[in-house]
Amino acid sequence: MRFKIFTLLTAALLLIGIGQTAQADLIAVGPVNPATLFPTFFTDINGLALGPCDVVNEDPAFPAVNGPPCGALALINWGDPLIPGDGPGFVAGNVEEVTFYRAENVAGANSRLRIEVQGGVLPPESVINGALLRLNIPDLVDGVGNYTVTTPLGVFIVPVVAADLIGGLNTTLVPDALGVAGTIPDFVGALPGPVQFFVPNGTGPVGFLGDSITPAPLTPGFGWPLAGGALVFRVDGPATPLIINSTVFTVEGKVAAFGLNVTLAGNGTGTVTSAPVGINCPGDCTESYAPGTVVTLTAAPTVGAFTGWTGCTPVVGVPTQCTITMNLAANVTATFSAASIAVNPLTHNFGDVNLGSVEIMNFTVTNSGVVNVLMGTAVVAGTLTTDFTKGADTCSGQTILPAGACIIQVRFLPTAAAAMAGTLTIPSNAPTAAPVVILSGTGTNAQVFGDVLPASPFENHINSLSNTGIALGCAPNQFCPGNAVTRGQMSAFIIRASEGEPPVTVITVPMSGNQEVPIVLTAATGGAALIVDLTTGGLSGQINFSNLTTGITLAHIHEGPLGANGPPIVDFTGGFTPGQTTGSVTISGTLTPAQINTLVSGGLYLNIHSVSFPNGEIRGQIGPRFGDVPINNVFFKHIDRMAIRGITLGIGGALYGPNNNVTRAEMASFIVRAVDGADATTCLGTVFTDVPVGAPHCANIERVRALNVTLGCGVNLYCPGESVPREQMAAFIARAFLGIP
Repeated sequence: MRFKIFTLLTAALLLIGIGQTAQADLIAVGPVNPATLFPTFFTDINGLALGPCDVVNEDPAFPAVNGPPCGALALINWGDPLIPGDGPGFVAGNVEEVTFYRAENVAGANSRLRIEVQGGVLPPESVINGALLRLNIPDLVDGVGNYTVTTPLGVFIVPVVAADLIGGLNTTLVPDALGVAGTIPDFVGALPGPVQFFVPNGTGPVGFLGDSITPAPLTPGFGWPLAGGALVFRVDGPATPLIINSTVFTVEGKVAAFGLNVTLAGNGTGTVTSAPVGINCPGDCTESYAPGTVVTLTAAPTVGAFTGWTGCTPVVGVPTQCTITMNLAANVTATFSAASIAVNPLTHNFGDVNLGSVEIMNFTVTNSGVVNVLMGTAVVAGTLTTDFTKGADTCSGQTILPAGACIIQVRFLPTAAAAMAGTLTIPSNAPTAAPVVILSGTGTNAQVFGDVLPASPFENHINSLSNTGIALGCAPNQFCPGNAVTRGQMSAFIIRASEGEPPVTVITVPMSGNQEVPIVLTAATGGAALIVDLTTGGLSGQINFSNLTTGITLAHIHEGPLGANGPPIVDFTGGFTPGQTTGSVTISGTLTPAQINTLVSGGLYLNIHSVSFPNGEIRGQIGPRFGDVPINNVFFKHIDRMAIRGITLGIGGALYGPNNNVTRAEMASFIVRAVDGADATTCLGTVFTDVPVGAPHCANIERVRALNVTLGCGVNLYCPGESVPREQMAAFIARAFLGIP
């Protein structure tokens, strides 16, 4: 059987001689795509494949082995009369598989480069054994001499003699090392090759390479076989440096298949399979599919969870599946995500801590992934079992949502004057090893405050408050244990002990139409949590509003006292959705130093404008909750937190009394509300003789006794009206919040 003539239907497709085992007919060289009957013949970097088809039936005696017809595709530059027959240079007994390049100079004179691949019919008759270049230059402008021809396959010196001047040059070139039977290392599988050399010319039918839609991308950095000249076809004459130069080779050909590549991403693991079968990733992550094929991909997690597709359309109701129609080469990413946590800090040195006192450190565990984290039980271990212990723990046994966080508290209460070491192990369902936090600290007998002697019954309580930052003293190296505690100071001690130092100053601003000037009768309400840095003037926070008569148009901070209007000084345009009647406004901006002073004196207000009320529908004067606690008061943020939590609502008349001394009765109520979240409800009147039924704070006083926060001031006495000295305050706080007896 002899070979038939096939073409890849290309006007510029680089075919390079390959030693590739095949059957007697070229159609069977590559695996045939059953949908198109096109064998995979050439494949580019994205998996785009071209298949040969019959131009002319050259084998009428063997119709069974004829390839698929080329159909209605226009045959660009096929059968050029200037290159008749096989021409010189063919191996005896071989037939040609033809592709054709064409380039024209600016004057229209044609210079043609034709590259052919020959199929061998001599034993072993399955070898494609060579590549030949046909060069036709009808216009030899420089006459006789050596012409330099640069092609994608190499640079050739072509001598032109006088005979060539009649009718032009028509010669065959054999690239070095390409005419030898055998396998060229650059080609593997079903004859894949660098189709990406060429740029579509945009004239082919839709679905064909060259239709201006189907891509044929260049391989990045491709330099074989001619480094730096892979895209060049040029001719230099003996006298003219450049007769013709073309860096654009056009290509047309029927698309046999498009490549589909699947990438697995994320910190989890899983598999992706396809229907029709082919993709089975990891392992086989790239397959080719006929144009128009609808491929369904299915993800199956092995560690973690499947969390999403990119590059394909998810199937509604089946998030682990997606579909893609193969009209182009495609890349799909399947992301598998495992649980992941971040712990901060990963090490902590408690430093020197007096025996009998405690220092506390909170470790934050954050869900740093995109799937839920199932927390195990955190374990603290140390040199001595009582040195490092676990305190409050909002993590163990909990489910932490993505971006969520929890706290594990570690307490260091040394029992010996020595260096101690410990660990905090935090297990979860994350596939990585459980984080282990390294703990260290040293027990010491050193005196912390000069006015608190080791013999003091309050030393451990006072030192514990100092260690934890709740109370650092009244002066350097001094605690002033006998000084009375004020209500302002007590607010700081309780807030620091129960929730930590507030990181920012938050001003709560209620808003209504009643504050507008004149008053606006509206059902709209609002409220703001305004965060202000009194040093830099930076503003942040949010205003929430509801039931505006018509849609919001503007939102500002204005300068003006209560009962008077003033100009806007900070504009929140862009921080809200215009037209909403219920929604929120994002606060951002900066106050000048002068405006900060005005803020402190109560001269700024928030205003929301609407369509119906262009001058403002709801307004809120920015100011403190209590008239005797200005915004710049050192205890403002602690007192505001006390009010928000309902620990105290002040002394009446919108006043707080920050400089008033705290009584033991008030102290009992502060602590019970902070620890239990509400007042105690039962008063027996029998616990302390000076706290009968009906006495103010009775239930809370009896509750602090039940909590072992205090035993009273004497036998069966509580002394409710006495002021609380700082040393007693330390004992109250340390017992209630730190667990120090």
